[in-house]
Amino acid sequence: MNDRLLSDSEVNEKVPISPATRWRMEAEGRFPKRIKIGDPESRSGRVAWSESEIDEWIESRKAARNPGSNNKPPQASERRLSKQRKNEHAA
Repeated sequence: MNDRLLSDSEVNEKVPISPATRWRMEAEGRFPKRIKIGDPESRSGRVAWSESEIDEWIESRKAARNPGSNNKPPQASERRLSKQRKNEHAA
């Protein structure tokens, strides 16, 4: 398997969220876990992330925004129709 390891700055380029938010999401299991690549006995050892895991996470976020729609945003006509249906049900 040829999976590249990404540094903190490389992950930040792909996923522009703060390190604190990323850490919190990791702790909650909502973001790929870091891989310790430095001295395992050191608390300040170097870490990295699997590029394939980061890419899979990004794809899952895209899929979650529009389930079942092939990741395409709705067309303007679809949005209008959806609003009309909501208004009909509310009345």
